[in-house]
Amino acid sequence: SLYSNVDGIRNSAFGDGALYHNTGGARNTGLGRLAGYYNQTGGYNIAIGESAMTGVSGNSHSNNIAIGYQSLVGVTTGNNSVAIGHQAGYSNTNGTITAIGYQAGYSHTGTLYYSVFVGQFAGKYINSNFNVAVGDLAMGGGDTTASNNGTSGVTAMGYKAYGGNTGSSDDIDGHSAVAVGANALQNITSGNYNTAVGSSALASATTGSTNVAVGRKSLESLTTGGGNVAVGDGTLDNATTQALYNVAIGQDTMNGNWTTAAVQDNIGIGRNALSGVLTSATSGS
Repeated sequence: SLYSNVDGIRNSAFGDGALYHNTGGARNTGLGRLAGYYNQTGGYNIAIGESAMTGVSGNSHSNNIAIGYQSLVGVTTGNNSVAIGHQAGYSNTNGTITAIGYQAGYSHTGTLYYSVFVGQFAGKYINSNFNVAVGDLAMGGGDTTASNNGTSGVTAMGYKAYGGNTGSSDDIDGHSAVAVGANALQNITSGNYNTAVGSSALASATTGSTNVAVGRKSLESLTTGGGNVAVGDGTLDNATTQALYNVAIGQDTMNGNWTTAAVQDNIGIGRNALSGVLTSATSGS
């Protein structure tokens, strides 16, 4: 512990190799084997747990908190990050991240900032800026090659919200979206500007864009359609592929059997309005 210290002051190290390479860093705390091992001159770090904030040889960093086995283990020059949980913020190097939960923000790396991941596997393979994911597996899916997942400007709250159900080879590149509720937008890959509020709202959407779904199972089956507005429990929940520019307001409004993709420019207001069979002839109703 503090084996290399020269003029660092007010440091606390407990454990084999804790703060081992600290030479001039001040006010660091390392508790656990290899905690804060490679940091040299950075200060005000707290590393608790085996290999927490181990870092990379020859680098320094400051104002970080890592609590848990291998949390922030790959940090190089990144500052002002918080990682709490087993391997939380594991790959973060020189960016800033808040990751709380088992493998939360696991693949977040490079010069990336302003993302918050809270929950088991939250944002595990997301590698971009300006995202907030709260809930187990929220933004937790996507290509296991994190550099392929460039989604940004997304707020996801709830189990598997926003891409949490996508496969290991599915790139998540959509941006500027809100998903609130369990399974909301859980299969999205490249759709943009979507808003889904409610359990399973827009749950099947993959590339659809500019949709608004508010209510449980609203627009649940839509995959690639865009420009739809659904407000109410079960509204438009059977619309499938290229449903476009429809407005449905009210419980189970426009939730009938859709026999074709080309249903568009319809407005239904009120419980069960336009809930019958919808075909390509249904347009502008």
